Amino acid sequence: MENKHAGRRPGNEETREKILAAACTRFGDVGFEATTIRSVAAEAEVDPALVMHYFKNKQGLLDAVVSSLQELPGRLEDVADLKGFIAQYLQLWEAEDMGSRLKAVLRAGVGSSHASGVLRQYMDEQFLELVSQSKLSATVFDTPEKRERIPFIGAMLVGVAITRNVILVPYVREKTIDELAEIYAAACEAILAARP
Repeated sequence: MENKHAGRRPGNEETREKILAAACTRFGDVGFEATTIRSVAAEAEVDPALVMHYFKNKQGLLDAVVSSLQELPGRLEDVADLKGFIAQYLQLWEAEDMGSRLKAVLRAGVGSSHASGVLRQYMDEQFLELVSQSKLSATVFDTPEKRERIPFIGAMLVGVAITRNVILVPYVREKTIDELAEIYAAACEAILAARP
C-alpha cells in the first residue's frame, strides 16, 4: 500500500515562494521595522502561522530574501568591461525576478540594525566577492591598488540603484540604463585613476 503522507505535500514550495514574494513586497514598500508577519501573511493570502512555519520570524524572512540573491553573481561574472557590468547591474534592479528582492533588501537595511547587518554582510561577502571573481578582476581591477577601490565603486553603484529604483529621483530615472552605465563607468575610471 502506498503511503500518501510520504514526502512534502504538493504546493509547499509554491506557498513558500508566495510568502517570500510577499515579504519582498512588504520590505520594499515599508522597510524591515514596519513589516509584520501578519502583513506578509495578508499580502501572501495565507495564515500567519504558515509564515512562521516556513521562516520562524521576521529575521528569518529577511535572511531568506537575502539568500535568494545567491544567483546574482552568475548574472554578472562574465562581463569584462565597466560599462557592460554597470548596465547589467542596473538591469537586474529592473528585472521582474530580481528587482523586488534587491529593493526589499536595500530598503530593509536602511532602518534596522539587524537588516543593516545582513546587508553589510551581503556587501562584504557577496558583492565584493562577485567583482573580485568576475572578468573585471583581470581587465579592470588588475592591480592591488585598484582592487582596494572596489568598495568605493560598490558604494557608488548602490547609490545609483537607490536613487533610481527606491527613491525614484526623476533625473536619474529619466536616463536610460546605457546612459547611466556610461556616466558611472567614467566615474569608476576616475576613482581608479585617482592617486591614493
